[in-house]
Amino acid sequence: PDNSGEVEEQLKLLANEDGQHADEYQLRRALLYHSNSRPDLAVVLLAGVDVGKVADEGILRAAYLVLLEYSLVASAKVCLAKLTEMEPDDPGNWEKRLGLLAALGEEGELRVVLRRLLVGIDRMILKPEVVQALRAHLLDSYWRSIARLLETGDEGAMAEILALLDSVDGDAGQARDRTWSLWAR
Repeated sequence: PDNSGEVEEQLKLLANEDGQHADEYQLRRALLYHSNSRPDLAVVLLAGVDVGKVADEGILRAAYLVLLEYSLVASAKVCLAKLTEMEPDDPGNWEKRLGLLAALGEEGELRVVLRRLLVGIDRMILKPEVVQALRAHLLDSYWRSIARLLETGDEGAMAEILALLDSVDGDAGQARDRTWSLWAR
């Protein structure tokens, strides 16, 4: 039997009685509405939830795709960042977070996350081919940022471009990358 009405009422009561975890209960309720094909109710609740206050990994894992479905991108970013903090040795969470940042074109934040992984800050043991792929993504991110700045035609952007080229030189593993950096200067 469908007990979603009872679950909904219990979640409402819990949110009122346990204010410290209210966002988690609201998120659970929003996911309940979503699973019951009630996007009108789900989106209203999702928009008001601070996913940074949710401590349940399972709920966060379930929520991030739903948040994206409702175009709540900022909340989805927070959700994935929280998951990588809570489960730092889960490569799937990192992959999703990196993919979202790349899709959003948030190159600065993408590079920070890539560097964290490369220096081993998050206890994840990376295979050599994974390290090589992450380094390639890091360099690609620099080049995308450089291309966007060049595209603006703004002479004031040259200092930022040169700083990015310096970063390419520092992170380049192959002479080919440094050669392109030299050519771009």
